[in-house]
Amino acid sequence: MNNNNNNNINLKKKVTLTFAMGPEYTTTLETLTREKGSYFDRLLVPGTDLSNKIFVDRDGELFQYILRYLWDLDRSVFPKDLQRDIKRELKFYKINVLTWFDETKQKICTVPDTISKQYSRSKKAAFNMFDCIYTWLCLVLSKVAKAIGSFINFVGFLLLETIKGILLLALFLMTSFLSINSTLGNRRQNLASGFVFFKDITFFLKH
Repeated sequence: MNNNNNNNINLKKKVTLTFAMGPEYTTTLETLTREKGSYFDRLLVPGTDLSNKIFVDRDGELFQYILRYLWDLDRSVFPKDLQRDIKRELKFYKINVLTWFDETKQKICTVPDTISKQYSRSKKAAFNMFDCIYTWLCLVLSKVAKAIGSFINFVGFLLLETIKGILLLALFLMTSFLSINSTLGNRRQNLASGFVFFKDITFFLKH
């Protein structure tokens, strides 16, 4: 809107704006049209009925920063943590401060980049610690498994030797028993033979 059009209307006249979400705002026509070529500068042309509320299909919560900027054209009112949202709103309202955002982008991104690097270092340190713990656990489990295997082998060897000893003892006892039994049998046989011989001699002498 040009200067001639501005002279034809009362710039101090109040304008009430409502939004799709968020609160409504009441300000002056002068404030809304301060940025030449903006959304409101083109919308509020001479003859516009300002007695009714003007509906804007945007976020009313974010409009407070747009309004603060239009009061004094002070770019410091834009919070850095809402840069993306405010940049989108500025584009809609055709307010030409996007270049300023591009110039300060590196400064604004310094903190997130630092946090990202710290997070990467912390993540790497945590991974290294986990890797050390995992390696230590594998080593301990390997030694425990080896010790259990050695113990099982020892118990198996001891059990096998015990069984062999029992079998040898049983064989020895059986052999001894058979030997003793055989000796006693021979003695009985010798006694029987001697008795028969003595009986034969006695019979011979009698006859």
